[in-house]
Amino acid sequence: MSQIICRISGEILYKSDLLLGFDLQNVHPVFQAKKSIILTPQWIFRFTDARSLAEKKLYYLAVLNSMDLITWKHPAYPDLQTIEFGMMQAMSMACWIDYAKYGIRDRIQFPEYVVDRENYQLLELPVWLDRLGEIRAYYLARDREDNRKREINEQSQKIENEFRAAGFIGQAFTLPLARWALEVADCPEEKYRRWLDILQTPLNEAWTFSSDAEKNELKEIHEFLQEKLPVTNDQCLAVLVQMRKLREASKWGYSEDGEEDGEDGEEDGDNEGAKVPKTPRPKPPSYQILQEDVMNPENYEIPPEPQFKDYVKPSEYYGAKALWDLLVKELKGGRRGNWKQF
Repeated sequence: MSQIICRISGEILYKSDLLLGFDLQNVHPVFQAKKSIILTPQWIFRFTDARSLAEKKLYYLAVLNSMDLITWKHPAYPDLQTIEFGMMQAMSMACWIDYAKYGIRDRIQFPEYVVDRENYQLLELPVWLDRLGEIRAYYLARDREDNRKREINEQSQKIENEFRAAGFIGQAFTLPLARWALEVADCPEEKYRRWLDILQTPLNEAWTFSSDAEKNELKEIHEFLQEKLPVTNDQCLAVLVQMRKLREASKWGYSEDGEEDGEDGEEDGDNEGAKVPKTPRPKPPSYQILQEDVMNPENYEIPPEPQFKDYVKPSEYYGAKALWDLLVKELKGGRRGNWKQF
């Protein structure tokens, strides 16, 4: 009695006493099916409906064989647990490899798997599938990054116009520019609205972020954009420049001691314990007005607008200029603390 055995599944395909004592090898017809039949949801349904181990094994091995990455030197005999737990992972990987071999074939090299007398139970196969999964994750992430760079380049002219508009209105970010920066950086949903409002703060009002919590939030936004935005894009680098400008503007008008700026009171490297003497500075004029002056603004003379040349440091000038602007606004019917809403 002679027989023909499938070299992949080990199933006996044909028995006869007329084959002159030869044991020949062939493959089961299921392994000759086209990928358009194997790599479909119907294949999974057939696998689920199968009632015998031999039938499930054929469906499972057909998916593995469709990758064209396995060399069969010995028929495979996986147990039921290996088949049940590995079928969905194998199907997912086979579908992606079928695409990758034609889409990114010149950029990728897949590891191969050899089935022989030592590993015919396919116990190490999940490790090999995990390795393929790592390769897939790497290339999918790179494709997403390429797509994002392409989208940014397509919107470059529009973003440049928004930078110019922000300079005209005295802000670091316009609404479209702030929204674009946060969306490109994948800003968390719970922080999106708050950060959007902060980025639109006018530069001459940024000094109101004086509390430690607000300063830490500005720093958090800056570090988040530095980490998430692609540094190879000119528009994203410009966003970081604008963010730095907003943080610097938040330091305008700090206390006269200069503790926040770090310019005064620093230790001299040559003289330990000695401090650099503070530069004498003129005392800014008082811009406080009484309630009766507000009721009778015609009797109150507005002090002259602060001039940059009269101050030692830019932070002193911008602080005095901000107070002067608030004073003029209050005398014209405005109210301190009534900031512009976006």
